[in-house]
Amino acid sequence: MRAPKNVKELQSFLGSITFYKRNIPNMQRIAKNLYNLLKKDTKWQWTAKENGSFEILEYSLANPPILTHLNPKYELELRTDASEEGYGAILIQKEPDGNKIVECASDYQKNWHINHKEFYAFFKAMTKHFRHVTFGRKIKAKCDSQAVCQIINSKSCIPRLMRMRTELECYDFEIEHLKGKANCEADMLSRLQPVTLKKVLLTKSFSEINIRELQEKDDFCIKINHEIRNNNQKVTSVLVPPLKK
Repeated sequence: MRAPKNVKELQSFLGSITFYKRNIPNMQRIAKNLYNLLKKDTKWQWTAKENGSFEILEYSLANPPILTHLNPKYELELRTDASEEGYGAILIQKEPDGNKIVECASDYQKNWHINHKEFYAFFKAMTKHFRHVTFGRKIKAKCDSQAVCQIINSKSCIPRLMRMRTELECYDFEIEHLKGKANCEADMLSRLQPVTLKKVLLTKSFSEINIRELQEKDDFCIKINHEIRNNNQKVTSVLVPPLKK
């Protein structure tokens, strides 16, 4: 995700962060520099100080305790949104201790009418981005556009939307309208498009000697070496828990 470029994008980002503030220690203190930019008559100036706060909060959004693994026993909620910049989607798991993010997705948008963009955002999230999760299970979807609900329930629509709607018939979902202010996460993803990674650089090369030195410092590897030196050829006591009789 790139850093906000103006007040509107910053408001969108902070709106999403605030929703999860109880999961982010010292959230208000970390975000203080960002909130200062929203004050009246404050000139927009994005410096290393603001960028540092943004990166800490961005990391907090994408790591435990907010980000979680998919658990089939919990209900899933899909939220989507579209803007002039693109579209965003977020898959939320309704756990006993609060909502947790399972996956996020965003992309650039076609030059369509905003109602068609909103429907396309929902379609892409259900059938492409999160298909490995949404196909074959009941999904509750929420969208801040009434147009999406109307297109799904309408008797007729243009061929482009009809093709997408036909594909959605393979999925089990119910959709309801969500007020825009409550759909802050998907809204943020639709506006703050991710930076495309062009290259991956290895900053350090590893030789056999380097790996051996690192293994000698690693607790898990130390246990394995201990098992091997004690002639335990199967090395099961460390890797696999004992079977219950």
